[in-house]
Amino acid sequence: MKAQILKRAIASAGIVALLAMLLPSAAWAQDKPWYVAAGLGASFVNDVDSTDSTGFNITAELDTGIVGTGAFGRSFGNFRAEGELSYSTNDVSTVSALGVSLGASGDISTVGFMVNGYYDFDTNSKWKPYIGGGIGGANVSLNNVSVVGVPLADDDTTVFAYQAKVGVAYEFSPAWEGTLGYRFFGTEDADFVDTDGDPFSTDGIQAHIVEVGFRFRF
Repeated sequence: MKAQILKRAIASAGIVALLAMLLPSAAWAQDKPWYVAAGLGASFVNDVDSTDSTGFNITAELDTGIVGTGAFGRSFGNFRAEGELSYSTNDVSTVSALGVSLGASGDISTVGFMVNGYYDFDTNSKWKPYIGGGIGGANVSLNNVSVVGVPLADDDTTVFAYQAKVGVAYEFSPAWEGTLGYRFFGTEDADFVDTDGDPFSTDGIQAHIVEVGFRFRF
């Protein structure tokens, strides 16, 4: 229930962003309203549970990974709306089943396509805290995942994705801003097939991400 409430709240933020894009630009005068942004960060993904068609359950533990993002957007006063592309990858370290943990290899990667909405707080200074959220889709890939050398899965699928953000920007000049932020990125449950062609499903990805970046306004 809590996950559904979170999804609905973030979905609402995404709808607000879309509506903001449709508002007349004359109502939101700003010297440099358009921007491009990029970021790089560390991704901490919760353990991922998988269940096959017989009900057998395994849990994958992932190492800390990396995330890269790029975005193009527009400011409307204190509000911003943007389209964002992201890529993340986390190595699989161990797989556990029936109380036994085994070494694993391979990685889980995601490519996210998001529409985000933000609110920038006016502090009358160069520091600009912000909050935001977004909705979209993510291609989730299990890349050459093996357990003690035995191939397990190498497949991908695209699912609904959502995120929430909080952070702060610092204005170096009217055109350049540096950013430091946190985001929670999540996806719906995903369906895959293993290397034998048998179907299995996994819990959605739940990632806690800390990132730094920049925005260039024009």
